[in-house]
Amino acid sequence: MKRSFLALHRRCCQAIEAGSCEPAVVDELYADLVRVAIAVDRSAMFSKNEELDDISTETLVYLYVDHLQGKILTLYNDRKRRRRMLERAKAMLEKFLSRCENLRLTDGNRDVFAADEVRSSMCRVGARASNTQSWC
Repeated sequence: MKRSFLALHRRCCQAIEAGSCEPAVVDELYADLVRVAIAVDRSAMFSKNEELDDISTETLVYLYVDHLQGKILTLYNDRKRRRRMLERAKAMLEKFLSRCENLRLTDGNRDVFAADEVRSSMCRVGARASNTQSWC
């Protein structure tokens, strides 16, 4: 699952860096991320009772799934769906921040700068877990 997630992550980053893409591509990326999120939830990789030290380094890359879902949803540019997708994106990003707070990766400050700081931290964690130079 990790290899396919890393490939999916690369595809998502390309779309995010481009700033927009066709709705069908956004739909496909989001559907793939949902499948990964379901697998992560079913495997109980992360528990509210765990701390960061309790989680294996290899598993840490999956913390990023909710963040990617939120970022991909922001790429919708169809006016009919945009508001709904942005609301869903906000929910996914809040879920990501909550999970980070539970693991004490952030101080609980949910302003934009804190979100960027958490993202930066997750990029470093993801790079370490996948043995690459850069995660984002």
